[in-house]
Amino acid sequence: MKRTQHKGAFLVVEGVNDVRAMRAFVDSIACRVVIAYGKPNALTALAILKSNANGILGLLDADFSRVLGTVPQDPNILLTDAHDMDAQLFFSPSLDKVLAEFSDHEKATAFATGVGTDIRTRVAHAASVVGHLRLYSVQQLIGLNFEGLDYPAFLNNTLGVDENVLLNNVIARTSKCPVQVQDLKNALAVVRSKTFPPDQLCSGHDLVSILHFGLVNLFGAYNSRHLTPHALAGALRIAYSREIFQTTTLYRDIREWEKRNQPFKILKT
Repeated sequence: MKRTQHKGAFLVVEGVNDVRAMRAFVDSIACRVVIAYGKPNALTALAILKSNANGILGLLDADFSRVLGTVPQDPNILLTDAHDMDAQLFFSPSLDKVLAEFSDHEKATAFATGVGTDIRTRVAHAASVVGHLRLYSVQQLIGLNFEGLDYPAFLNNTLGVDENVLLNNVIARTSKCPVQVQDLKNALAVVRSKTFPPDQLCSGHDLVSILHFGLVNLFGAYNSRHLTPHALAGALRIAYSREIFQTTTLYRDIREWEKRNQPFKILKT
């Protein structure tokens, strides 16, 4: 139906935040962005359109597809470089800009010295604990519920994770949870014995929420006191410049798609 109104390209994305992240780079005249409101909807729509997909490109979160070896082979589907778009921003120079704005230099330096690593690595380490749990849930199809996770409850003043509190938190949120705390502990030990790249394992939501906890409670400047996770994610998107985007695999893949699908165009010149 939209094709009757627009003869150019369409970019299908999962959610509103993807539009916000890509808005500065998409050619709004040549390309229309369509929000599918979730990966299942996006995949279903793209599958229906596959036989008549001229000028239609899907941009989806990678999630665990690279970890699990389930990357789509459809040339009209591209994935974020990292686990999802927020994770892609977190692992980019955008984070450095955000920390320069919202962190207290002396507090941040003292924190990094105390934990023996930089803030990005420390946040990613904490998020990877939750990431391993998310991965196990996906692999075993047990449907653990991470909605409304209480991050302050299981994080300490070095961004260490109290796994007992985390596991009980997740189990309490999961209706008719099929596993107990000890089951998850045993499973995590097995999953964590394998090495996965943090950018593929860590959810952007976890990364931003843990970073938010750190800024508000541990190493933030005065202007971070009333910062919300949503505002922090927005700051990362604002800091994500064209120059940063052009260094990504996603940028290269979109340009390659444009070459194969002329005259359709997604990005600004």
